[in-house]
Amino acid sequence: MIQRQATLKIMLASLLPQVDRAHVNVNGYGPGTLPDFLEHKKIWVTHHDNSIEDRAKFYNAERNDGLTLIVDDDIEYPPDFVEYMTRKHELHGGIVTIMGKILKPRPIKSYFKDEIIHYKTFEAVTEDVIVEIPGMCGALYGLEVQFHVEDAKIHNSDIAVGVYARKRGLVCTVVAHPANYVKNLMPMVSDSPSMFGKYCKDDGALTEYVNEHL
Repeated sequence: MIQRQATLKIMLASLLPQVDRAHVNVNGYGPGTLPDFLEHKKIWVTHHDNSIEDRAKFYNAERNDGLTLIVDDDIEYPPDFVEYMTRKHELHGGIVTIMGKILKPRPIKSYFKDEIIHYKTFEAVTEDVIVEIPGMCGALYGLEVQFHVEDAKIHNSDIAVGVYARKRGLVCTVVAHPANYVKNLMPMVSDSPSMFGKYCKDDGALTEYVNEHL
């Protein structure tokens, strides 16, 4: 989205040297209005109307023929991020990520409140740990995961991928990392909408979906 143009530029600068190509999904830009930094030989741009919200992260994911890295546009990643996550994937397989959670036994009353433990993106995680819901703010997987936009039936990519993994017997692992291993850029765009901000006060639909499918 246009409000996050500055953070998107920082995020891409941190990751482009580490990847073969980057799929960038944008909304809010008219013809001929894309910023110059998106004119890069590694970047493929897809326009969408944001009607599927967080699920848009998976546009073009099916075009990848190797490892896939899913990231957020409001985080700056360290120069060893892809190498580190790749090593962790070689160790664990499945989906490796820097954030995830384990929920209380179902049925839960609130997706955001009924957690046994939540391993957070910007806080220290002391050891690799298996979770049931992987965060899609910095997640890597290989060809054993064939997750497409159509596979997400809920406007929350974390839950959607968690359901996908459970049904296919895939392990989701939060990897050990120090606090602030990745940098939070959200303060730069604190007035822009977010998935958490939209659903944190009314997570009924998310809760119902988790109870039914996970």
